[in-house]
Amino acid sequence: MKVKDGNEGLLFVEIKQPTAIRSDTLQTIKQIIQLLHKFERLRHIRHQKLEKIQKIRVLMKSANKLMGDLKTKLPQTNLRVVVAKEAPKEAEEEATASTKPSKKKGKTKAAKLQKPLKKGSKKDSADIDKLESELNAIEGKLKGLT
Repeated sequence: MKVKDGNEGLLFVEIKQPTAIRSDTLQTIKQIIQLLHKFERLRHIRHQKLEKIQKIRVLMKSANKLMGDLKTKLPQTNLRVVVAKEAPKEAEEEATASTKPSKKKGKTKAAKLQKPLKKGSKKDSADIDKLESELNAIEGKLKGLT
């Protein structure tokens, strides 16, 4: 048995509507890249959240320590503060005024999401840039097919 050009065992299958299949594949890849992009943003936000929580813990520990020091340095007394009855009404009015939404803030939730991410690390920004360039390339291919 002679083998010609090493093509023994190769099979070819005809694909009907190859442009439609290619278009569907590219759209699926585009969706995957968009999901990866969202995941990278979420991961970055989670990292920022953990950093802020850590800073708050440090601040709370120092505040508690300072309060303890203050209590030890202040003289001991049996005097208590008497709260007036009129103060709660004023506090309620201030609370309701502060909870009313301000019309000056015109930003929507979508606009807040559009803010550029702070450059936390070069790796995250490089990953996002890579995903965006792949997404642009796929969109270009889709436009070429239609």
